[in-house]
Formats: sequence, structure tokens, C-alpha cells
Amino acid sequence: MMMAFWPAHFPSGKIDWGAVWDQNSTNIKVPTGLESLNPDGIGSIIYFTDAAPEGLTNALAHFPGATKLGLFAAPTPFITGRPVTLFQGDKIYGTGAVGLALKHPRPETQVTFHGMEPLCPPMLVSKAEGNLVISLDNKNPTQLLLSAIRAAGVDLRSETVGLFEDSNEFALATLRDEKPHQMFSIMSGDPSRGTIALRSMSAPPVGSWVQFFHSPNSETSSLEGKQGPKHKRLQFVTSSPTGNTQFAGSTNDGVWVLEDEFTVASEEGFILSRSEEGKSEAPWTSTIPGSVGALSWTLQDA
Repeated sequence: MMMAFWPAHFPSGKIDWGAVWDQNSTNIKVPTGLESLNPDGIGSIIYFTDAAPEGLTNALAHFPGATKLGLFAAPTPFITGRPVTLFQGDKIYGTGAVGLALKHPRPETQVTFHGMEPLCPPMLVSKAEGNLVISLDNKNPTQLLLSAIRAAGVDLRSETVGLFEDSNEFALATLRDEKPHQMFSIMSGDPSRGTIALRSMSAPPVGSWVQFFHSPNSETSSLEGKQGPKHKRLQFVTSSPTGNTQFAGSTNDGVWVLEDEFTVASEEGFILSRSEEGKSEAPWTSTIPGSVGALSWTLQDA
């Protein structure tokens, strides 16, 4: 099932930043270990990355039929002396990414956002640029969010420039079939200018249906194991930096039993690009505590 295990490096002195930010660019080389693979034969790519995966995610666009799920590695400057610590065999890396590519079949993808509750009715993105949402329903996005917060009776400490800074309590979600499909932490909002900044490489495009969400309790997140004997599951979890992650199958002594499951958590979040009908969605980042990106495979009878 495993096709390749690879380190990917994009040294800062050699990056073509114009190509990096161009999500349609095909000029970035495929990581070592993947260049000889037939893109049509790859169903999923799983990786661990440093805090700057833009070049890598553009390179992985060479595999449009594969679902890509990555986890942001935790910072380790005071532990190992490296920004992050990534392992490949007996080699250690402080930058870049390591991962593996798996043959078809492509896994089923599940994304959940535990504890997030809607604040308002759905809205349409009228204007967006980069990671900024400039207009929703042709109105001021920050004022719309503040109105929704007041209507819901949510206590907000400050209503100044820099609103929501360094908080994962509020989020903007894209919708599919009236359910959250993607969800982005709101980094900041400016009540006068109206612009909302999202913690992601890009904002939802114009014409997307979106909705504001709120986490009443961001201190605790929960996980559930639901796999049967013929299922294999991998899930990346965004953990809370100050709270606890609870698992439905844990015992009284705190031991978690995960059958046929690989689960990893990081406070830095995960990055996902799902593939449907041979096309990949634009990579997006979830830093919402309690959010889970999971891949599952159903084993075929011999």
C-alpha cells in the first residue's frame, strides 16, 4: 500500500515566491521520492510539515486524484534546538516535510468541528482577497459578526481594532448541503474597515456560502472511535493549548484503546485538500481546537 516516504525541502534562498503564492503554478518540483510515481495511481498523501507548507502544497497539486492530509509539527526550538523536529529513517530535519503516498483506493474523508455552534444564518461572500474577507452579502463582515455575537448573548471583552486576535473562539465556515465543509479561525477584524482576516492561506472565493461559528467552550475537545473490524483509520486532531482532549473509549485510568487507528494531535492544526472526481480542492488549514481531519479505508475481503 505504501508507495514512498520522502523528505521535502524548499530552502528560503531558492523559493520563487510568485510561484508559491500562485496556487495554479506547476513550476514547483515534486518532492524527492514522488517524482517517479504515476499520479493516477496515488489515492492519498499523508505528511508532517513545518509552518510554511505553501511550496509543498503547490507541488502536491501534481496529484489531483489524491486526497492530501498534513499535520503541522509542534515547535521544538527549546527541546531539540530546531524549529520543528521531523524524522525520516535515521535522518532528522528541522524544516520541510516528511510523508508517504498511498496507492488507490482513495480513502473516505471525514472532517468534524467539535463544539462549534452557528451564530447566524448563511451569507454569501461578496469580496475576498488573499486570506481576507472584505464583504459578506455586500455588507461589513466585522459588523455582521459583532451583531451576531450580541444577538447570541456571547460575552466579548473588546470591540476594538485587532478584535479576535490570538483567539480560536470564533470561526467562518464554508457550507455544503447546509453543513460546515471548511472552517477557518478568525485572526482579527476591523469594525471600521470591515475586513476579517482568516488563519489560512486563502479566504473562501466570491460566491461561496459561509456562516459564522462560535465555540462556547474551547478548553475541551472530544474524539470518538467508530471503526469496525474491516476499517483502518488515520486522524489528525487540532488540540487545545490550554484544555483537554477527551476520547469516548478511554478507561478510568485515562488509557485510550484505539483499534486499527492512528491518531496524532497538534496545537498547530492540520491542512487538507480533498479530491473529488479527479480534482482537488484548494488546500485549507484548520486551527480550531477539537477539529478533526480523518481518512478511513475499508478492507476488501480476500
